[in-house]
Amino acid sequence: MIKELDLTLRRVLAGVFTPGLVDEDKWIRFQPPDEKWRQYVSALNHPALNVYLVDLRENRVLRSNQRVRTYAAAGATDQPAPPRMNCHYLVSAWSPMPPVEQFDPTGEVEHELLYRAVHALMNAEPLVPAEVFATGSPPAGFPPEVAKSELPMVVLPTDGFPKYAEFWGTMGGEHPWKPVVYLTVTLPVMRTEQFAGPLVTTVTTGVRQSGAPETGETWLEIGGEFSSAQDGPLPGALIILETEAGVVAGETRTDAVGRFTFPRLAAGRYTLRGYAQGYPKATETFDVPSPAGRYDLTTS
Repeated sequence: MIKELDLTLRRVLAGVFTPGLVDEDKWIRFQPPDEKWRQYVSALNHPALNVYLVDLRENRVLRSNQRVRTYAAAGATDQPAPPRMNCHYLVSAWSPMPPVEQFDPTGEVEHELLYRAVHALMNAEPLVPAEVFATGSPPAGFPPEVAKSELPMVVLPTDGFPKYAEFWGTMGGEHPWKPVVYLTVTLPVMRTEQFAGPLVTTVTTGVRQSGAPETGETWLEIGGEFSSAQDGPLPGALIILETEAGVVAGETRTDAVGRFTFPRLAAGRYTLRGYAQGYPKATETFDVPSPAGRYDLTTS
Protein backbone atom coordinates (compact mmCIF):
# COMPACT_ATOMS: atom_id res chain seq x y z
CA MET A 1 0.00 0.00 0.00
CA ILE A 2 3.00 2.35 0.18
CA LYS A 3 2.93 2.72 -3.60
CA GLU A 4 -0.74 3.75 -3.43
CA LEU A 5 0.07 6.20 -0.63
CA ASP A 6 2.79 7.71 -2.84
CA LEU A 7 0.26 8.25 -5.62
CA THR A 8 -2.14 9.89 -3.17
CA LEU A 9 0.54 12.29 -1.91
CA ARG A 10 1.52 13.08 -5.49
CA ARG A 11 -2.08 14.06 -6.22
CA VAL A 12 -2.21 16.27 -3.11
CA LEU A 13 1.06 18.01 -4.02
CA ALA A 14 0.07 18.51 -7.66
CA GLY A 15 -1.73 21.66 -6.53
CA VAL A 16 1.55 23.48 -5.80
CA PHE A 17 2.11 23.96 -9.53
CA THR A 18 0.11 26.01 -12.01
CA PRO A 19 -3.35 24.41 -12.43
CA GLY A 20 -3.73 22.64 -15.75
CA LEU A 21 -0.01 22.52 -16.46
CA VAL A 22 1.19 19.97 -13.95
CA ASP A 23 2.83 16.80 -15.17
CA GLU A 24 2.77 14.86 -11.90
CA ASP A 25 5.02 12.04 -13.10
CA LYS A 26 7.78 14.43 -14.14
CA TRP A 27 7.63 17.13 -11.48
CA ILE A 28 6.90 15.09 -8.34
CA ARG A 29 9.08 12.04 -7.84
CA PHE A 30 9.99 9.65 -5.04
CA GLN A 31 13.61 8.78 -5.88
CA PRO A 32 16.62 9.62 -3.65
CA PRO A 33 17.64 13.31 -3.93
CA ASP A 34 21.17 12.37 -4.98
CA GLU A 35 23.40 13.40 -7.88
CA LYS A 36 21.22 11.56 -10.40
CA TRP A 37 18.23 13.55 -9.14
CA ARG A 38 20.17 16.82 -9.45
CA GLN A 39 21.03 15.99 -13.04
CA TYR A 40 17.41 15.10 -13.74
CA VAL A 41 16.15 18.46 -12.41
CA SER A 42 18.80 20.37 -14.36
CA ALA A 43 17.55 18.81 -17.59
CA LEU A 44 13.91 19.24 -16.63
CA ASN A 45 13.86 23.03 -17.03
CA HIS A 46 11.09 23.25 -14.45
CA PRO A 47 10.92 23.28 -10.62
CA ALA A 48 10.26 19.90 -9.04
CA LEU A 49 9.44 18.29 -5.70
CA ASN A 50 11.31 15.32 -4.32
CA VAL A 51 9.25 13.23 -1.90
CA TYR A 52 11.60 10.70 -0.34
CA LEU A 53 10.47 7.90 1.97
CA VAL A 54 13.30 7.99 4.51
CA ASP A 55 12.07 5.72 7.32
CA LEU A 56 9.38 3.28 8.47
CA ARG A 57 8.43 2.76 12.12
CA GLU A 58 5.61 0.94 13.90
CA ASN A 59 3.19 3.26 15.66
CA ARG A 60 2.86 1.40 18.95
CA VAL A 61 0.57 4.02 20.46
CA LEU A 62 -2.17 2.81 18.09
CA ARG A 63 -1.51 -0.90 18.65
CA SER A 64 -4.70 -2.78 19.59
CA ASN A 65 -5.72 -6.34 20.45
CA GLN A 66 -9.27 -5.78 19.20
CA ARG A 67 -10.70 -8.32 16.75
CA VAL A 68 -13.72 -8.23 14.45
CA ARG A 69 -15.55 -11.57 14.39
CA THR A 70 -17.46 -12.74 11.31
CA TYR A 71 -19.85 -15.69 11.24
CA ALA A 72 -20.43 -18.00 8.29
CA ALA A 73 -21.68 -21.53 7.72
CA ALA A 74 -18.17 -22.97 8.04
CA GLY A 75 -17.60 -21.27 11.38
CA ALA A 76 -16.36 -18.00 12.82
CA THR A 77 -13.33 -16.00 11.64
CA ASP A 78 -11.47 -13.22 13.44
CA GLN A 79 -9.96 -10.17 11.74
CA PRO A 80 -7.21 -8.86 14.04
CA ALA A 81 -6.87 -5.11 14.34
CA PRO A 82 -4.11 -3.99 11.97
CA PRO A 83 -0.77 -2.78 13.31
CA ARG A 84 0.00 0.82 12.29
CA MET A 85 3.06 1.89 10.35
CA ASN A 86 4.43 5.44 10.30
CA CYS A 87 5.81 6.39 6.88
CA HIS A 88 8.35 9.21 7.23
CA TYR A 89 8.86 11.42 4.17
CA LEU A 90 11.24 14.30 3.45
CA VAL A 91 9.84 16.71 0.85
CA SER A 92 12.40 19.00 -0.78
CA ALA A 93 11.99 21.64 -3.50
CA TRP A 94 14.37 21.87 -6.45
CA SER A 95 14.88 24.52 -9.12
CA PRO A 96 16.89 24.00 -12.32
CA MET A 97 17.91 27.70 -12.43
CA PRO A 98 21.57 28.35 -11.47
CA PRO A 99 22.36 31.32 -9.18
CA VAL A 100 23.80 34.46 -10.79
CA GLU A 101 25.80 37.32 -9.32
CA GLN A 102 23.93 39.18 -6.51
CA PHE A 103 20.76 37.20 -7.11
CA ASP A 104 19.76 33.65 -6.32
CA PRO A 105 16.55 32.72 -8.15
CA THR A 106 16.97 29.14 -7.00
CA GLY A 107 16.35 29.90 -3.32
CA GLU A 108 13.41 32.17 -4.07
CA VAL A 109 11.65 29.59 -6.24
CA GLU A 110 12.37 26.69 -3.89
CA HIS A 111 11.20 28.51 -0.76
CA GLU A 112 7.91 29.44 -2.41
CA LEU A 113 7.48 25.84 -3.56
CA LEU A 114 8.08 24.56 -0.02
CA TYR A 115 5.44 26.92 1.37
CA ARG A 116 2.92 25.72 -1.20
CA ALA A 117 3.74 22.11 -0.35
CA VAL A 118 3.09 22.75 3.35
CA HIS A 119 -0.15 24.55 2.49
CA ALA A 120 -1.37 21.65 0.29
CA LEU A 121 -0.48 18.97 2.84
CA MET A 122 -2.00 20.78 5.81
CA ASN A 123 -5.21 21.39 3.87
CA ALA A 124 -5.39 17.64 3.15
CA GLU A 125 -5.38 16.68 6.87
CA PRO A 126 -6.65 14.16 7.76
CA LEU A 127 -5.72 12.27 4.62
CA VAL A 128 -8.65 10.36 3.05
CA PRO A 129 -7.44 8.80 -0.24
CA ALA A 130 -10.96 8.45 -1.69
CA GLU A 131 -11.49 12.20 -1.26
CA VAL A 132 -8.12 13.23 -2.71
CA PHE A 133 -8.96 11.91 -6.15
CA ALA A 134 -11.61 13.94 -7.96
CA THR A 135 -13.37 10.81 -9.21
CA GLY A 136 -13.58 9.36 -5.71
CA SER A 137 -11.68 6.32 -6.99
CA PRO A 138 -8.28 5.97 -5.30
CA PRO A 139 -5.49 3.74 -6.70
CA ALA A 140 -6.61 0.15 -7.12
CA GLY A 141 -4.20 -1.22 -4.53
CA PHE A 142 -6.00 0.42 -1.63
CA PRO A 143 -8.39 -1.89 0.25
CA PRO A 144 -11.79 -0.10 0.15
CA GLU A 145 -11.99 0.21 3.93
CA VAL A 146 -8.59 1.94 3.99
CA ALA A 147 -9.27 4.19 1.00
CA LYS A 148 -12.29 5.69 2.75
CA SER A 149 -10.63 5.97 6.16
CA GLU A 150 -8.82 8.93 7.68
CA LEU A 151 -5.08 8.26 7.60
CA PRO A 152 -3.35 10.19 10.42
CA MET A 153 -0.89 12.69 8.95
CA VAL A 154 1.55 15.01 10.72
CA VAL A 155 3.06 17.88 8.74
CA LEU A 156 6.13 19.56 10.27
CA PRO A 157 6.26 17.72 13.63
CA THR A 158 7.74 19.87 16.39
CA ASP A 159 10.73 17.58 16.98
CA GLY A 160 11.73 17.70 13.30
CA PHE A 161 13.86 15.20 11.44
CA PRO A 162 16.75 14.25 13.74
CA LYS A 163 19.48 13.35 11.24
CA TYR A 164 19.75 16.02 8.55
CA ALA A 165 23.54 15.85 8.35
CA GLU A 166 23.61 12.07 8.00
CA PHE A 167 20.84 12.13 5.42
CA TRP A 168 22.33 14.76 3.12
CA GLY A 169 25.81 13.35 3.65
CA THR A 170 24.77 10.10 1.97
CA MET A 171 23.40 11.88 -1.11
CA GLY A 172 26.85 12.73 -2.50
CA GLY A 173 28.15 15.83 -4.20
CA GLU A 174 29.38 19.07 -2.65
CA HIS A 175 26.04 20.83 -2.59
CA PRO A 176 24.78 22.15 0.77
CA TRP A 177 21.77 20.45 2.28
CA LYS A 178 18.31 21.80 1.59
CA PRO A 179 15.43 22.53 3.97
CA VAL A 180 12.71 19.89 3.88
CA VAL A 181 9.08 19.44 4.81
CA TYR A 182 9.08 16.56 7.27
CA LEU A 183 5.90 14.52 6.84
CA THR A 184 4.56 11.42 8.61
CA VAL A 185 1.58 9.40 7.36
CA THR A 186 0.25 6.39 9.30
CA LEU A 187 -0.84 3.33 7.33
CA PRO A 188 -2.58 0.19 8.61
CA VAL A 189 -0.88 -3.12 7.88
CA MET A 190 -3.83 -5.36 7.04
CA ARG A 191 -3.83 -8.71 8.84
CA THR A 192 -5.05 -12.04 7.43
CA GLU A 193 -8.33 -13.41 8.79
CA GLN A 194 -7.91 -16.25 11.25
CA PHE A 195 -10.28 -19.18 11.72
CA ALA A 196 -11.71 -18.88 15.24
CA GLY A 197 -13.54 -22.22 15.30
CA PRO A 198 -16.85 -23.85 14.42
CA LEU A 199 -20.08 -22.24 15.54
CA VAL A 200 -21.56 -23.41 18.83
CA THR A 201 -25.21 -24.15 18.07
CA THR A 202 -26.20 -26.23 21.09
CA VAL A 203 -25.42 -25.49 24.75
CA THR A 204 -26.52 -28.01 27.40
CA THR A 205 -26.96 -26.94 31.03
CA GLY A 206 -27.67 -29.39 33.85
CA VAL A 207 -28.84 -28.31 37.34
CA ARG A 208 -29.79 -30.28 40.49
CA GLN A 209 -29.88 -29.87 44.22
CA SER A 210 -26.75 -31.00 46.02
CA GLY A 211 -27.10 -34.62 47.15
CA ALA A 212 -30.46 -35.10 45.39
CA PRO A 213 -29.93 -36.61 41.91
CA GLU A 214 -33.68 -36.96 41.39
CA THR A 215 -34.01 -33.16 41.24
CA GLY A 216 -31.78 -32.90 38.16
CA GLU A 217 -32.98 -30.90 35.15
CA THR A 218 -31.37 -30.42 31.74
CA TRP A 219 -31.94 -27.30 29.63
CA LEU A 220 -30.73 -26.65 26.10
CA GLU A 221 -30.00 -23.44 24.22
CA ILE A 222 -29.98 -23.60 20.42
CA GLY A 223 -28.81 -21.15 17.78
CA GLY A 224 -29.11 -20.91 14.02
CA GLU A 225 -29.19 -18.64 11.01
CA PHE A 226 -32.10 -17.48 8.87
CA SER A 227 -31.03 -16.72 5.30
CA SER A 228 -32.21 -16.40 1.75
CA ALA A 229 -30.75 -18.71 -0.88
CA GLN A 230 -30.24 -15.65 -3.09
CA ASP A 231 -29.61 -12.77 -0.68
CA GLY A 232 -27.83 -14.39 2.26
CA PRO A 233 -28.52 -13.70 5.98
CA LEU A 234 -31.77 -11.90 6.81
CA PRO A 235 -31.45 -9.50 9.77
CA GLY A 236 -34.51 -8.44 11.76
CA ALA A 237 -36.63 -11.42 10.70
CA LEU A 238 -39.23 -12.95 13.05
CA ILE A 239 -38.49 -16.52 14.23
CA ILE A 240 -41.15 -18.58 16.04
CA LEU A 241 -40.38 -21.87 17.79
CA GLU A 242 -43.21 -24.38 18.35
CA THR A 243 -43.32 -27.68 20.24
CA GLU A 244 -44.41 -30.90 18.57
CA ALA A 245 -47.89 -30.21 19.97
CA GLY A 246 -48.00 -26.81 18.20
CA VAL A 247 -47.49 -24.75 21.36
CA VAL A 248 -45.35 -21.63 20.90
CA ALA A 249 -42.18 -22.15 22.93
CA GLY A 250 -40.58 -18.83 22.02
CA GLU A 251 -40.30 -15.88 19.63
CA THR A 252 -37.25 -13.82 18.69
CA ARG A 253 -35.76 -11.75 15.87
CA THR A 254 -32.55 -12.32 14.00
CA ASP A 255 -29.58 -10.07 14.73
CA ALA A 256 -27.55 -7.99 12.26
CA VAL A 257 -26.01 -11.13 10.73
CA GLY A 258 -29.23 -13.17 10.56
CA ARG A 259 -28.61 -15.31 13.65
CA PHE A 260 -31.08 -16.26 16.39
CA THR A 261 -31.07 -18.20 19.68
CA PHE A 262 -33.64 -19.87 21.92
CA PRO A 263 -32.69 -20.61 25.58
CA ARG A 264 -34.10 -22.95 28.24
CA LEU A 265 -35.56 -25.69 26.02
CA ALA A 266 -36.32 -29.25 27.06
CA ALA A 267 -35.16 -32.02 24.76
CA GLY A 268 -37.74 -32.91 22.12
CA ARG A 269 -38.97 -32.21 18.61
CA TYR A 270 -39.58 -28.58 17.58
CA THR A 271 -40.63 -26.62 14.52
CA LEU A 272 -38.97 -23.34 13.50
CA ARG A 273 -40.86 -20.83 11.38
CA GLY A 274 -39.13 -17.81 9.83
CA TYR A 275 -40.83 -14.64 8.55
CA ALA A 276 -38.97 -11.93 6.64
CA GLN A 277 -40.65 -9.13 4.72
CA GLY A 278 -40.55 -9.77 0.99
CA TYR A 279 -39.62 -13.47 1.36
CA PRO A 280 -41.69 -16.69 1.57
CA LYS A 281 -42.21 -18.22 5.01
CA ALA A 282 -39.62 -20.85 5.94
CA THR A 283 -40.44 -23.90 8.08
CA GLU A 284 -38.11 -26.60 9.41
CA THR A 285 -38.59 -29.33 12.05
CA PHE A 286 -35.65 -30.39 14.22
CA ASP A 287 -34.82 -32.70 17.07
CA VAL A 288 -33.29 -30.89 20.03
CA PRO A 289 -30.47 -31.64 20.47
CA SER A 290 -29.90 -32.09 16.74
CA PRO A 291 -27.60 -34.95 15.69
CA ALA A 292 -26.25 -32.68 12.94
CA GLY A 293 -25.83 -29.76 15.32
CA ARG A 294 -27.66 -27.37 12.95
CA TYR A 295 -30.87 -25.36 13.37
CA ASP A 296 -30.78 -23.16 10.27
CA LEU A 297 -33.69 -21.86 8.21
CA THR A 298 -33.53 -21.05 4.52
CA THR A 299 -36.03 -19.26 2.30
CA SER A 300 -35.95 -18.58 -1.43
